[in-house]
Amino acid sequence: MTLNKTLPMLLVLCGLFSPVAYAQALIEVENAWLREAPPVSRVNAAYMTLHNRSNKDVTLESVASRFYDHAMIHRTVTENGISRMLHQGDITIPAKGKITLQPDGLHMMLMRPVSPLRQGDEIFVKLNFTKQPSMFIKVPVLKTAPK
Repeated sequence: MTLNKTLPMLLVLCGLFSPVAYAQALIEVENAWLREAPPVSRVNAAYMTLHNRSNKDVTLESVASRFYDHAMIHRTVTENGISRMLHQGDITIPAKGKITLQPDGLHMMLMRPVSPLRQGDEIFVKLNFTKQPSMFIKVPVLKTAPK
């Protein structure tokens, strides 16, 4: 093979066996979305279902997005009819199982947006895992939850 044919083939093979490709094979993201917020809003939340396709538990340690100054995992807790959000720390996705981030439950709390987002926009969120590579996901901005 010539160098012109060998180099692209090597780049493809490196991509297939890279840690990021491996992480994406283990974790599958479904129905990711971010609710459109009023332009003056300083907080927002992202929701999705995370499927763990591996035979071992996977821990989501933290989240980040360049579209927001700060991002965390939160849990909504209701006690005596009063709801409040608590910082979650990390989330363990069981082997061959899933975790759903949804309104009034686990969710990604996104604070201080860099600029207002409207329906049709998309952001990228970095999912940081313990003992495996991080991965980036695309999250569309919607007015209401996907069906």
